[in-house]
Amino acid sequence: TATLSTADASGNMLSTAQQIAFTILAGQANTISLSLSGVPASIVAHLLSATTSNVLVEALDVDGNIIVGPGAPTFTVGQTGGSTTLALLQPTSTHPNTFYATPSSPGSATLHVTASYSGTNACTQPGAVCTANFAYTATQASQQLFVPNQAGNDVAILNPPFTGSPAATIPVNSPYAVAFDSQGDLFVATFSNPGYVYEYAPPYTGSPLVTISGLLFPDGLAVAPDGTLYIANPYSGISRIAPPYTGTPVMIDTNGGARPTGMVFDPLGNLWVADLYGQDVREFQPPFTNGSTTYPIGTYAVDVGFDLNQNMFVLSGNNQIFESAPPYTTSTQTITAGLNGANGLTLDPAGNLYVANQSISDEGIAILAPPYASAVTNNNAGGYGADALRMLTLFNVSLSPSP
Repeated sequence: TATLSTADASGNMLSTAQQIAFTILAGQANTISLSLSGVPASIVAHLLSATTSNVLVEALDVDGNIIVGPGAPTFTVGQTGGSTTLALLQPTSTHPNTFYATPSSPGSATLHVTASYSGTNACTQPGAVCTANFAYTATQASQQLFVPNQAGNDVAILNPPFTGSPAATIPVNSPYAVAFDSQGDLFVATFSNPGYVYEYAPPYTGSPLVTISGLLFPDGLAVAPDGTLYIANPYSGISRIAPPYTGTPVMIDTNGGARPTGMVFDPLGNLWVADLYGQDVREFQPPFTNGSTTYPIGTYAVDVGFDLNQNMFVLSGNNQIFESAPPYTTSTQTITAGLNGANGLTLDPAGNLYVANQSISDEGIAILAPPYASAVTNNNAGGYGADALRMLTLFNVSLSPSP
């Protein structure tokens, strides 16, 4: 057994008296492989921008160096209090230093970060700091509802309370699906052959930043927390393309459904796809290339959404929304209020439900607040029939160390 201590060039101790057991074999070249774990002296967290839920967390050694690579800690994040509830997406093996916090409403919260080590536990070293608290504050910056109208060749933008005429429109030929990244950039898919996906930056009045081509009637979009764009291709499966969205999207699942359509990421970072002809929804977990778990609904599945409590809402093709809680084996209620030719749904952080109605007699949207027993309708939102819709809610966020 060897006892090792490490120090930096200034004599600051990085680790003290770590015990390393080894065996010497006669007649062989004996090599001892060492992987040193840096001892964390502090944990810091940074917002990647003032209007995003992306948070970078790092462990620093006594010299302020970031501890990365073999021997680096893994992190878990929890909420210990506050006036708003946060949906927390934990760091992953592919993004070990990034987590995502989405507030349900303006307010404050306390985040508790824990660093953990495998093998030799650096947290037992003298002076090690393996936990930290951060004060998180969110104020609502903006909230807008985006409604694509294929026949009208535009995407309508509605402002709160979403019951009036559009505040603005974005001209796009045959728009059918929309999605947003964490920075508020808008992605619009055109239901056409050839099909395109356009990326627009706020305030969405200029030309597209990017045009993704080579698609065939794309009718569903979802953006992962890391910015990767997922596209539902009804005749081939599910493809994806990473920023900066150059080149051709790569097919990740040719069995993503008999006809994949509405797509969304849940609060835990899993991808869910509504399968129209398969009459089910499918769950893909990271890295999204290992197949899916199927949840039958017994009728055509058109779109899917989640609230921050992980309750799932599935829109069927017969003007019904099925709500279910994990593990999603039984519906807790069926919602029908305000639905007329319903073709898309979305939820805001507060759990309010918005439904796109495509029927000629009800060209617009329905707005339902929990428990979803009644609806307020806006028949001026679509103009030509609302094909889908997505809500964009941005918060101004601050983060600071807390005792």
